[in-house]
Order: sequence, then C-alpha cells, then structure tokens
Amino acid sequence: VVSALPAVLLLGCEAPSGRMHPRNRYKRNPPDFSALAAKHPKSFGKYLLDADEQHSRPFVDFSNPRAVRAVTRVLLKEHFDLKISLPLTHLIPTVPQKLNYILFIEDLLFTVKGLSPASIVTGIDIGCGPSCIYGLMAARLHPNWLLRCTEVDPESIQYAKKNVKKNKMGSRIQIIHNKDRSKVLCDVSGVTSHDEPKVAKTTSPESSTTPTPDPDTIARAIHFTMCNPPFYKTGHDPTQSGKPVAPTTATATLSESHTEGGELQFVSQIITDSFVLKERILWFTSMIGCHSSLEPLLAELRSLSPTHVLQTTLKQGNTHRWVLAWTFFPKETFKKGACVTNFLAGTAQTPHPELRMAATLTPRFHLRHPAHMRALKAGDATHKPRGSKTQTAKRPHSSASTVTSNSKQSHKPSKSTS
Repeated sequence: VVSALPAVLLLGCEAPSGRMHPRNRYKRNPPDFSALAAKHPKSFGKYLLDADEQHSRPFVDFSNPRAVRAVTRVLLKEHFDLKISLPLTHLIPTVPQKLNYILFIEDLLFTVKGLSPASIVTGIDIGCGPSCIYGLMAARLHPNWLLRCTEVDPESIQYAKKNVKKNKMGSRIQIIHNKDRSKVLCDVSGVTSHDEPKVAKTTSPESSTTPTPDPDTIARAIHFTMCNPPFYKTGHDPTQSGKPVAPTTATATLSESHTEGGELQFVSQIITDSFVLKERILWFTSMIGCHSSLEPLLAELRSLSPTHVLQTTLKQGNTHRWVLAWTFFPKETFKKGACVTNFLAGTAQTPHPELRMAATLTPRFHLRHPAHMRALKAGDATHKPRGSKTQTAKRPHSSASTVTSNSKQSHKPSKSTS
C-alpha cells in the first residue's frame, strides 16, 4: 500500500490540496525523480523502479527504507550541496518538511527590530539525531547562522559529528552530548538556569515602565530554539493504533520516537525551561506531532503570559505537523509594519509576502532573491525582483494563527511592509 502511494504525498511535497510554506522550493516544483536518477545513477538511480501495471511512470518504493534514505540524500546533495551519512537503524528525515520548519524560523526572526539578513544568528536544535539535518540545512541556507545541536544518543552523536565534519561546518555547528535525559534545554545547550537573564537597559518612548531591548541585548541573546520531539509515551506501540507507520519513522530508535510522558511532557519541559530563561532566548519553538497535545500545551503557555504565542500548521502532502512559537521579549522588540503585525496576529502566513516570489527563483543555496534582499536591507520594501508580478490585496489566508498576545494589535496601515 505504501509503495503505491504517490511520491508527492510520501515525500511531503505539495499536492493540489496541500499547503506548504510559500517560500518552500518544493511547493510547486516536486523533485523530478527521473532526472535525479539520470544524474545520480549509483546513489539513487537503482531505487527508481520502472513503470508497471500499478504505476504509469517510474516510481520509488517508499516501503523500502534504503529507497527513502536515498531520496533524502539525493535531495540534500542536489539542492543544498550537503553530503550526509544516515544509518538505517535511525529516523530518516524528509527534506521538504524540515525546510518548512526552517522557513518558519526565518519568518519569526524577520519580525525582530535590528535583525537583518547580515546579522549573526545563534540557534539551538534540541535533539539533532544522527543526520543533524536542521543544523546543516540552516547553516547552508544562512552563512551567518551558528547552531548548537543537542542529542542524548551516543551513536547519533558520532554520526552527527561526522556529518558536520564532512560538510566542513565545524566552525558553525556545535554538537552537544546531553548525558542527562531529564534535562531538555536548561543546563544542556550552553544556557544555564543560574545565569542572569539578559535584561534590556533602555526604555520605550511610549512607556516609562516597559523595557526595550537595545541592539546589544538582541545580539547577545540566543535567537531561536527548534525541536522535533519524540511523539510517543514510553511503552506505547504505534502499530496498535490501526494507522500505518510512516516509512520515514519505521526505522526510528526508541530514543527518537518514545519518551517518558510522550511529546506532551517533553514540550512541557521546554515551556518550563523557557520561563526560567525568558529573555535569554528570543523565540522558543517546538514541533508538535499529535493534534491532541496542542490544547494542553497552549493552556500551559497562557498561564505564563508570554508576549506572543503563535501556532502554525506545517502541511506536507498527507502529513500534518504543528509548530508552537512563543517569546517573552517585550512587544517593543518587534517591528510595527502591517505585514509583521498581521503575521503576529495570525492573519498572514508570512511577515513579508513579497518574499514568496523567491520560491520560484530556485538559486542553488539561498531561497531569496539577492537584489530583493539588498533592497530590504536598504529599507526599500517596494522593490521587487525583475519579472515579479505586483501583488494585489487579498483577504488574508493563513495556516498560522495567534493564540494569545499581550500586545495590542495595530490595524493602521504602515508606510513600510517591513
């Protein structure tokens, strides 16, 4: 049954009814497996099977873990110039889904005053696995990003270090062995609960009591966390649910798929740590695999009164995942443009709609048009890449939604989209 499903659904690429991040390169351009097989005959070509009675064209048998691994490796090589080793005894990541998450992180950082495409950004990946795929993809897309990647499994640590070295990313990606499984964020990733928080020293002109982070405060902070937590509770057998186990997760180890209390308890620990760390980290985020986990986690977040909480849906073919993002930085930290305000209010899928055009340009590494990014940095938000169409106003339609916000939403038009 699995092998007969369309590759566009198994891979997580855009189906006619699907909705991916507007800048995801796979949104309207799913991989051409025939072309990839011709270009990489030894590493991938042997997994492309001839058309038969059930398939009208050459296909990949996604029930074969080796074939799934080959797809991931060829996409990373072809589109991100990354070479990785992936053991068949561990989780096999899918590239389009991971890219969706990274693009959402980009959007969160775009909302922050003082951050530009040239800023040095520090991020934390909680549980990088053997592939270290988030760290490698993020570092490749953004030469000025530095990643701290934590992991509890010794074998995964060895593979992750090997993959970082293989791609010459050792100066930008740090692999950290978390030897205490009871800890998730505090005292693991170089951020300790005993350190003093990075408190802002300036004051907002609108208020004599609200602190406004100065540029140095934002520069010193860790800018984001990301996490793809284990979904299941210890002892849970996913095959008993009656639903087929995804071929990409069928090879996952217990530490990758199971944890005490499941993802609910795991992400709850991140939330608890975030309240301790607060302004030492700009945006906290985590992926959620089970929809039933959302409401309890949102209730816990509301009780802590963060400045903003965002919930977005990552839809890749038949696969749905959710991401929660929250911040304790004061509202003055964020830009006031209409696009950012709409994004933080949940009425826009991205904070900068013009960047959606970048998905059709498909440069080798970066997903953004260089001329457009130079214009954005210079403050000319009206500039568009050559050949792009002027966007007309439409009713906002988004998979992102704001759950709560302590700041008042502005409905006044802005002179700049940034």
